[in-house]
Amino acid sequence: MRPVSFSAELPLVAFNVPAGADLTAIKRRLEQGEADGWWDNELGCETPAWRDA
Repeated sequence: MRPVSFSAELPLVAFNVPAGADLTAIKRRLEQGEADGWWDNELGCETPAWRDA
């Protein structure tokens, strides 16, 4: 995954998750980072595979 940062003024990062990636591990890491206060997590688009992970 290669994150894309939009600007210093608006610190958003977007990820495109490749096919075949370990969605459960990625989802777990995003949730843990949010719980630890490192970031907020918002999905722009999700697939059934992501929802099931």
